[in-house]
Amino acid sequence: MTNRAPIFWQLECDGRVIVPLVKEACGFLGRTVGLIGRRNLPPGEGLWLEPCGAIHTAFLRFPIDVIFLASDGRVVSFAPNVRPWRCKWGGPLASIVVEVSSGWLDPDTIRLGLFFRRKLVSSAGAGVLAQPPRRLE
Repeated sequence: MTNRAPIFWQLECDGRVIVPLVKEACGFLGRTVGLIGRRNLPPGEGLWLEPCGAIHTAFLRFPIDVIFLASDGRVVSFAPNVRPWRCKWGGPLASIVVEVSSGWLDPDTIRLGLFFRRKLVSSAGAGVLAQPPRRLE
């Protein structure tokens, strides 16, 4: 098992930054644990889960907004204000999940069919990188 340094992205749509700082959850354990144990998720921050088509909020201490994306970055579902101890499925096309603090995103910003892309901001210990994302471009 490799221990990767955290990777940080910006989530963009039509040239606008939607979520300024998105941390990628690395590996099965990172995706399983997700936001468990955190007291909050600061405004402007999110968690990227891939591959992932469904989420749970067991043991979370705060509600979240959940954006479900297809592998090409298209929004296939949006679940606002998901409270602790809930499960959400993004549908058969969902393969990526972005979790943000509930109420932080303007709901009009997230519309089905929009294409989101992620832009690499940094990898811990490596500074800003010029590496393209794996799937979204």
